[in-house]
Amino acid sequence: MKKITLIVNQNENMMHDNVQTMTSLEIAELTGKQHKNLMQAIRKMEPAWEKVRGLKFQLSSRVYNLPNGGTKVVPYYSLTKTECLYIATKFNDEARAKLVLRWQELELQELARRQQLCLPEPKENLRLGSRCSRVNSSQIGADTHCLRRSV
Repeated sequence: MKKITLIVNQNENMMHDNVQTMTSLEIAELTGKQHKNLMQAIRKMEPAWEKVRGLKFQLSSRVYNLPNGGTKVVPYYSLTKTECLYIATKFNDEARAKLVLRWQELELQELARRQQLCLPEPKENLRLGSRCSRVNSSQIGADTHCLRRSV
């Protein structure tokens, strides 16, 4: 068996135009399928998808270093969640379940990332909390508005 090393970044799940995607390489690894067989199945399903959706799947490639000093270009598809679920209709129940759970994991990671981007720094949280704690009961309604504006 040949040893192949990847030249480019191997981040399997990516964002394209703010839409999360998964590569056919990751899907093959996740489901235990050979990538070449998965690519063949995707190519067979693509005409129907194109007819219904009006778009082809996004095809990309990666360059790998070979032990003999050469390189190998490996094509792969970068698929949205909807496209993955369409492809998964051909999978057995276990492989389909793995794919659905992986998408759930990716969505939770993205949600956590977005929430982290929206949170103020811990010192800012303390400042806002201190500012709000000094308000008397007649000002509570006005102060919550102030908090929303500050954040």
